[in-house]
Amino acid sequence: MPEFSRNLIALPSARPEISESYPANDEEIAHAMTRAQENLLRQQKPDGHWCGELIVDSTLCSDYILFMHWCGEVDAPLQRRCVRHILRRQLPDGGWNIYHGGPSEINASAKAYFALKLAALEISAGNPRGNGAPATVGALSHLQDVVVEPGHANTTGDY
Repeated sequence: MPEFSRNLIALPSARPEISESYPANDEEIAHAMTRAQENLLRQQKPDGHWCGELIVDSTLCSDYILFMHWCGEVDAPLQRRCVRHILRRQLPDGGWNIYHGGPSEINASAKAYFALKLAALEISAGNPRGNGAPATVGALSHLQDVVVEPGHANTTGDY
């Protein structure tokens, strides 16, 4: 069985109390940890940083649309990209989640609704359009029912 010290790579940026880990008493776990560490180290850049794709839920784009409007400096192409990102992540029930595979979450849904309204996506016969955004049947009309449903508006924690 591998020794605990062989399976622990203390990173220079880690605080001493965080660099300690539980010993891997199981050979399969120890092997998985070693492979994971080797994979991370292979991806590390010479100066010590890592670079990877960041996948976000809809709330970051919703917040950014709000921010652009609040500052009065709307970047139209960026707003269109944000709108597309938000619409692509809408769930079948009309809401948005805060993690992959999760259920609709009222705060994320309220943020998306508000951002899409700011981006001038209009509810018109189930075919919202605005500022060059793609047409999405019922994107806002169904969401309006979800967000404005009795009691939901009072449970949001944002805006």
